[in-house]
Amino acid sequence: MAIQTLLPVKAKRITYAEYRALPEDGNRYEVIQGGLIVTAAPKVEHQNVSANLQFVLETWLRANDWGKLFDAPIEVYLGAEDFIQPDLVCVSKARKSIIKENNIAGVPDLVVEILSFSTARYDRIHKANTFARHGVPHYWMLDPAPHTLEAFELEIGVYKLAAALSEDDVFEPTLFPRLKIPLGDLWK
Repeated sequence: MAIQTLLPVKAKRITYAEYRALPEDGNRYEVIQGGLIVTAAPKVEHQNVSANLQFVLETWLRANDWGKLFDAPIEVYLGAEDFIQPDLVCVSKARKSIIKENNIAGVPDLVVEILSFSTARYDRIHKANTFARHGVPHYWMLDPAPHTLEAFELEIGVYKLAAALSEDDVFEPTLFPRLKIPLGDLWK
């Protein structure tokens, strides 16, 4: 299923109440600048990469008592027109007050997207711009097709590329001191 485009400026905007009333039908529903985006459930390789990264991060977070990690579907509410469901969301203990019963209501420390053919442009442009606009400090994109990871860090409201790595590399994220992620392990 291809991504639906953002609504034109004059089109009806979806409210948060309308969004919460959408069916739980296996699709992923997100809203950016009031426009509804619908994507199909992810493929197996996407889920495998996500689960492997989640295991690595969760192990480090618990060992270092750093914060909480959430996997999709989890809603990140960034404002009246932006509610997004990243693949992984990390919230430090310092920001734990944004963890609510139904969602993450505020800016997490890290969001991660696993790219797919149908969502790559959307993740690279629309989501990245939305996360930057709201001040999400770290944004990672993993691409299962070429087995790459791009890590971005927010600098004066704009994402700057902090690392561009392939599966033969070891990622040492600045957000998590002393963590080393052999990227080849993520695609096993």
